[in-house]
Amino acid sequence: MSGSAALVTIQQVLEALDALYNSKDNSKYSRKEAGIWLETFQKTSTAWSISDSIVRQSNVPSEARLFAVQTFRQKIEYDLDELDVASRESLRDALIQLLYDNRSATKNIKTQLCLSLADLTIQLPSWTDPVSHMIQVCSNDSEMMAILFKFLSILPEELLYNNKIQIDKNVMLSQTQSLITRNSEKVLQLLLHYLPLAASDDMRCEILVCMNSWLRSGDISTTMIENTPIIDIGFQALSSSEMFDTAVDMVCEIIVRSAKKPLNTKLLEIIYPKLISLIPILHKSSDDYTVVLGICRIFAEAGERYAELIAGNMASFQALLDGLLFCVAHDELEIAKITFNVWNYIAEALLTPQYSACKLQYHPIYSKLIDTILTHLQYPDDLTTWTLQERDEFRDFRHVMGDVLKDCVRILGDEEALSRPFAILQTFFNPVNGTTSLTESGAELAWPKIEAPLFSLRAMCREISFSESRYLPEIMSILSRLPNHPKIKYAAILVIGRYAEWTNEHPEMLSYQLDYVSSAFDQDKDTISAASQTFRDLCKYCSKHLVNLLPQLYSFYVRTVESVSRDDCRQLTEAVAHIIKIVPSPEIVAAVQLFALPIAQKLHAFVGLSNEPSADQKKEIACAINQLSTLFRFILPDTPLSQPHPCIDVVKQMWPIIQEVYKRYGSDSFIAEVMSRLLQNILTSYNQHSLPLLPSIIELLLQQFELTGFSCHIWIAARCIRNFGNENTDEGRLICTMVEKMARLVFSLVQASGQNISDIDEVIEEYHMMLSEFIDTCPNAFLGSTLWTYTLECALFCLSAPSLVSLASVLRFLRDLVSLGLPSNKEPTNMTTASVRDMLTQSGPKIAKAIFDGLMYTFPRDREVVKDVAKTLQVECEILGTVSVVASVRSAIESSFLESELSAELCESFLRKFATACNEGNLRRIESVVQDFVVSYSRLNLINSRK
Repeated sequence: MSGSAALVTIQQVLEALDALYNSKDNSKYSRKEAGIWLETFQKTSTAWSISDSIVRQSNVPSEARLFAVQTFRQKIEYDLDELDVASRESLRDALIQLLYDNRSATKNIKTQLCLSLADLTIQLPSWTDPVSHMIQVCSNDSEMMAILFKFLSILPEELLYNNKIQIDKNVMLSQTQSLITRNSEKVLQLLLHYLPLAASDDMRCEILVCMNSWLRSGDISTTMIENTPIIDIGFQALSSSEMFDTAVDMVCEIIVRSAKKPLNTKLLEIIYPKLISLIPILHKSSDDYTVVLGICRIFAEAGERYAELIAGNMASFQALLDGLLFCVAHDELEIAKITFNVWNYIAEALLTPQYSACKLQYHPIYSKLIDTILTHLQYPDDLTTWTLQERDEFRDFRHVMGDVLKDCVRILGDEEALSRPFAILQTFFNPVNGTTSLTESGAELAWPKIEAPLFSLRAMCREISFSESRYLPEIMSILSRLPNHPKIKYAAILVIGRYAEWTNEHPEMLSYQLDYVSSAFDQDKDTISAASQTFRDLCKYCSKHLVNLLPQLYSFYVRTVESVSRDDCRQLTEAVAHIIKIVPSPEIVAAVQLFALPIAQKLHAFVGLSNEPSADQKKEIACAINQLSTLFRFILPDTPLSQPHPCIDVVKQMWPIIQEVYKRYGSDSFIAEVMSRLLQNILTSYNQHSLPLLPSIIELLLQQFELTGFSCHIWIAARCIRNFGNENTDEGRLICTMVEKMARLVFSLVQASGQNISDIDEVIEEYHMMLSEFIDTCPNAFLGSTLWTYTLECALFCLSAPSLVSLASVLRFLRDLVSLGLPSNKEPTNMTTASVRDMLTQSGPKIAKAIFDGLMYTFPRDREVVKDVAKTLQVECEILGTVSVVASVRSAIESSFLESELSAELCESFLRKFATACNEGNLRRIESVVQDFVVSYSRLNLINSRK
């Protein structure tokens, strides 16, 4: 589809629209080609007149007329600079005429025309009183009155929420004052006058929507409406099915506004009786989802907004609370959850000193709430009736309901809250002999009723005191006597794990719990997973009670770990690590060796394989490495730096095996990753204690990176820098040498990648993160080396990498590098600031060009990217001054963009705003100016670049 902007015809636009909406296999143009051509057309100055012609033709398809009015709006938002003031005023008159001509058109066309007129109004200060003008134009035609109300509804919303309009914020504030605030009383009286005269529910809806829009903007205040019939009108409209949703929105907005501090008590006295009058409707319409949902929204809004008042005056608000309890008990969980914030807000208020004396009054309310939530928590008796998505959604929603239960515990206290699920569980036991009265088939039918209270116990846990002794001992004692159903056992085991900290204070339960949990490792995979997690929690929180049982736990660990999944293996390994951690110092080396050396021997056997290992064997290798990694992550004895660390002694013993595994299997990316995690955990856990290993680790990293190019080795190099980066120590100098060698290797890799730089995206990310770490710890060493000249060159080349993650690390490195020149830098020296200043003077235009080329062409469309660029530019201004940085940016723009792509006016406007923002030192303003410039350029030139 061809044709320059100046030669575009109406027929071409109609043909493109036909291809877009009615494209067939034998069409001349594809739907994609048509879409691109139409987007291009919308950016041309010809689009004004073509769109005007199309929308005035009644015989063109409705899609074409809608496209034309949408084009008007888009042009007004982005390209109004193409019109002078006189042309804008002519456009205003044309839009008003189009509204009149289309007063009987479809709703979409009328809405788009109103949006266009509202957006033009905001940008047309010469139109001195648009609201009065529109009232005058429309008041003699009933159809135009509907247009007027639509326009007045849209105007405050566009002022408040349309960020696409290209207008200065100060002008926007001035226009808000002029258009909305000064006209609020006039609009209020207009709406009150016309509402009784409205001849249809549609017109009444338009009036209510308009009222709601001005209420939401805050320009029609609560004091303005308290002596008007507006509140009556809103509640009365709830009886109309046509106006119901609009009325709900309006009533909710009135409640929101009435609750703004200081609370409008007069308005509350008017609203509350009307709220209570909705309760009979709620009960009568309990089967009508729409009605119950709407009234529930109103009650919940009132409950949230008046929560503190309700907390201190329960008797006065009992009826509203009863209504909320009815809503939360509704079978439709979408309705029930609307009330959840209410219970939280009231609970928060009751826990303050001001209302704590009222807490006891709320026990009946929150007791009913617990019982309701316990019912909602139940799965259906037949899970096969649910899809996988329904199961996932319900599982997620149960955790939301769990938060409500926490609020209940905070109000009721431990005993009262625990008594509710305990009472349910008791119903499944014979009161005479304490055994379960359910057969296997009965358990299959009843499991949802048993599992729900078990889940509730887990949810309540964080609010239950570790000293609770009334119900928890009884609950724990009956868990093993529950029916041996997989869903029940899974839930019961997780209860034990969740209360592990409580068990630490009640160790008499520990042996029984361990036996019960251990018995689950021959169950289904979900139950085994729960058992592994619970075993970990018991060992973590009750380690002091288990340390003497380490030999027995070792036997259990060795026997079990081989038969469980990789994740369960990690959980079990973490469990024993928590116990080893508190073994007395003289014995801890032997304890670590007991668990670690057999794993090392297993790895040694794999190193000795004569053939390439199978996929399953590689998984075994990785699992063994992960076991070691987990041990060294969690075995953290408190060892003074002056003493040898017991775990480092064990690592030294295993180091030859670690090296051999790396050399034999390091070319496998999966194994390289898990080996790197092992080194990471050693360096992180033992920090300065790991110094004796540093030379060997550095040698291994450089060797493996040169062989494989895997980014994980750079990740570990960064950890070495964090531990040992210091310009004044031998290890610090060793780190500097490592960084220089690593930088050369990466530079060679980047050069070799050429245009396929995205293939080494992870390397670029980790490398620049490593450099930022090095700059932070050894700034003078970085600038005093040969590193910084070619790291800058490499960084600028890498800005063409498309990944958002790697791009963020490159931009952060540039910012960190430039920031070394700030006097506020933590270790400033004259050499440092002078070096950076010289670098920016020489390379500033090159940096600016790389940044702006990226912003326009290759960077992902992401606000965080612009923010990183703005920070770098701001720092450059602090160092060199605004004039120098603006000159670099000007040079970059002029060398990168053709005059046909970027007009001199747009360029100068950007540079002027940019210079002002830089002089102010306003980071958010710099970011906003750069973002607006990028959007404007991209919109005019890069149809396919928006991502």
